[in-house]
Amino acid sequence: MQEHQIHIRNVAMWVLGMVLCPLGVTLSARAGFGLSMVEAPVYILYLRVSQAFPKFTFGMAEYIVQALVLAMLCILIRKFRARYLLSFATAVMFGVILDGWRNVIGEEVYAGIAARILACAAGILLIAFAVACFFRTDLPQEVWEMFVKEYSTEKEKKMTKVKWIYDITSLVLAVLLSLILLKKFEITAIGPGTVASTILNAPLIGLFGRLIDTVWKDRENVLTPQKEREELKKREEEEKRDAEEDESIIP
Repeated sequence: MQEHQIHIRNVAMWVLGMVLCPLGVTLSARAGFGLSMVEAPVYILYLRVSQAFPKFTFGMAEYIVQALVLAMLCILIRKFRARYLLSFATAVMFGVILDGWRNVIGEEVYAGIAARILACAAGILLIAFAVACFFRTDLPQEVWEMFVKEYSTEKEKKMTKVKWIYDITSLVLAVLLSLILLKKFEITAIGPGTVASTILNAPLIGLFGRLIDTVWKDRENVLTPQKEREELKKREEEEKRDAEEDESIIP
């Protein structure tokens, strides 16, 4: 029964994250008030490269940048796991879905101010909800979310705090890239929507996470990836202490 619950939760959270997150990014881009702090650097790279190569898409920029972030994670935690390659494969899939949403919904900024405000708000909410879903699955996910989860676990840091620092760092990087690559402050990439995302993203992820756990009635019986890693780490520490005690009593 428990394995069945875990399977359903993993798949449901992964599917929701993979569908809703690129939709949120697409709506944020159409709002024209700036993307989330994580997506802003990617969008700036897309704008710059697409000037020279028109067939270069937003989705392509997604998995190129995520490959760089994955390399950074391995450097910071000094580890590489084969499953990280699955996260990159998921990033490629995310880029394809993102381009698909942009083909369906459109790429141009909405003309009406009301439509732009609604699109901006919907984008922020959808992305935060999608990230909360990603944090509740151990199936391969984007490098963005995997970076936060892996770093938090390895360094024993609070995930929400790490996410907040990660977002602010991304915002600073976006500003620098805009000035360096585009020679201007690109308002469609970094704007009021970006600032709102920086402030609200981490709290909204926490809020949506609690709502998801409340709705999922059997959450106490579900072994989440975070709990599984904590239990594994606890067992490893206990085994290490037992080994040290055994060595200390050997004459």
